[in-house]
Amino acid sequence: MRTYARIQDRQVVELLSTDDDIATLFHPSLRWVDVTDQPGVTVGWLHDGRAATAPVVTAPEALPTIDELRLAFAQLEARLRRLAGE
Repeated sequence: MRTYARIQDRQVVELLSTDDDIATLFHPSLRWVDVTDQPGVTVGWLHDGRAATAPVVTAPEALPTIDELRLAFAQLEARLRRLAGE
């Protein structure tokens, strides 16, 4: 059995395992690529035309602390007072 990934906008959007000829199962406008030899491919992976790769996941940006927010608020408040002529 072969595993195929449907590619849309360079991203894997669907997977299908079948013994049938993929070219006969769907409309030719749908792009299916054989990923049988690429274990672990899943929806959301990227496909560059040759191979599928997992998307790069970056660590979320650290949230500011309460003290950092208070300082930013105080600086903004001071700036607004200067602009208002106080």
